[in-house]
Amino acid sequence: MFFWNKDTYILVVDYFSRYIEVAKLNVTSAATVIAAMKETFSRHGIPETVVSDNGPQYASEKFKDFATEYGFVHITSSPRYPQANGEAERAVATVKGLWKGGGEKTKALLSYWATPLECGYSPAQLLMGRQLKTTLPQQPVTLLPRWPNMKQFKTKQRRYKANQQRQYDRRHRVRPLTVLQTGQTVWLPREKKEGTVVQHATTPRSYIIDTDEGQIRRNRTHLTVSTQQTGVEENAGRESSIPSHNTQDTVKPPYVTSSGRVSRPPKRLDL
Repeated sequence: MFFWNKDTYILVVDYFSRYIEVAKLNVTSAATVIAAMKETFSRHGIPETVVSDNGPQYASEKFKDFATEYGFVHITSSPRYPQANGEAERAVATVKGLWKGGGEKTKALLSYWATPLECGYSPAQLLMGRQLKTTLPQQPVTLLPRWPNMKQFKTKQRRYKANQQRQYDRRHRVRPLTVLQTGQTVWLPREKKEGTVVQHATTPRSYIIDTDEGQIRRNRTHLTVSTQQTGVEENAGRESSIPSHNTQDTVKPPYVTSSGRVSRPPKRLDL
């Protein structure tokens, strides 16, 4: 789920089919959010898992009771880490692009639902097993229910996402981060303070950190381990350039930016 303003909307995305539902809300309270979600559930059924951001609407007791009553698992993304809610973020960008021209919003959504994705099937076909009738001329046979080969589709989707991840990791030089242990001291660059790891959070790749202002939850990418604890610099794209032989000069460790990038001075010829 995701909110965005100018005029407040709640956006519901089906992860499997990327079918997007949009509801306009006059007030962003827990009651209005629950009412909009109930209306969506009445059309498509109750999902097994609901992933949302950390808005106060989702942290209320009303929403917790709603999740218990309807029997779905509620997961929130890591605070200050929108990539963890990537499906909703991408869907917001898609809807904004559809509505950018100022045309009829419902017709723009209908066109999106009926347009084939990169897999060759439209969101409506993946969710309902049939194509939707639009204002464009269509053969009646195309509107007959016909499910895609779901086994083949899932295999292609796994390969497609694995390739996307591989390309992203190569482009950004991604390296796996070390697993943090309870009691380990970490540095929080955004808060500019130290904290102590309390435990691994229930959400993926997140930890509960104890700071002087209380406990907070942060994604692993927001936590930096000091070199005194690990012996190596975290997020370094290459091995340390510090020479292994003894020298009288004190060698300073490489400077690490707040984003985790290691800044090294250029190597020059000693002429």
